Amino acid sequence: MTRSPLQSTEPVESTVLRKQDGSLSPDASPFCPFSQAVVMFPLFFPPLSVIDKFDYVFAENGTVQYKNGQLVSKQAIQDHLGEELLQDLINFCLNYMALLKLPKKRGTFIEFRNGMLNISPIGRSCTPEERIEFSELDKKERIREKFVAALQREFAGKGLRFSRGGMISFDVFPEGWDKRYCLNVLDDERFDTIHFFGNETTPGGNDYEIYDDPRTVGHSVQSPQDTVQRCREIFFPERANEC
Repeated sequence: MTRSPLQSTEPVESTVLRKQDGSLSPDASPFCPFSQAVVMFPLFFPPLSVIDKFDYVFAENGTVQYKNGQLVSKQAIQDHLGEELLQDLINFCLNYMALLKLPKKRGTFIEFRNGMLNISPIGRSCTPEERIEFSELDKKERIREKFVAALQREFAGKGLRFSRGGMISFDVFPEGWDKRYCLNVLDDERFDTIHFFGNETTPGGNDYEIYDDPRTVGHSVQSPQDTVQRCREIFFPERANEC
């Protein structure tokens, strides 16, 4: 059973890092099977109901951090990279996407966040049906994989990392700003075990580094239902066979 360091003076046995996008719910809506734990969100502004419910909330790979319902710190990618490199990166992505011919293109091709840029060749404003259509095409034609390869060639030695996430996009962020960033905070607490649940756990996926980190026990899951079942098996084995 997970225990919170904020509510107990006894040694902490374990905590749980659960990725909110794809492994807890398809649309990143709040889902809280534990009373105290740690949750990670892909975007900067998690719902207030979730911030208040968890001891820690980490958004954008942990570069935006909440503790006990309060914002603790927030990084800014523009301060770290500098405006010149940032504009070179944005301009390259826009030029590359301008030459892509896809069945559909919508809007919000680059989403500027505090700790990363999220790049979507189809555009994040696509419908759920268009999202699925692009995802199926991407599996066949490796659109995002080729895009990332081009970025790696163009910006080699510039201190940037690229990782796919979800169905339609990939992230660009400074080296060291992957999801292990949040572990720097948790290292200061007295957790004996940190469990991480994520669905992009293979090399190149945005869960891989933290999943593979020796400080965590990584669990690769495929859906919200899979996450629930794995949690039951690990933390509540007597309920593992419940529907």
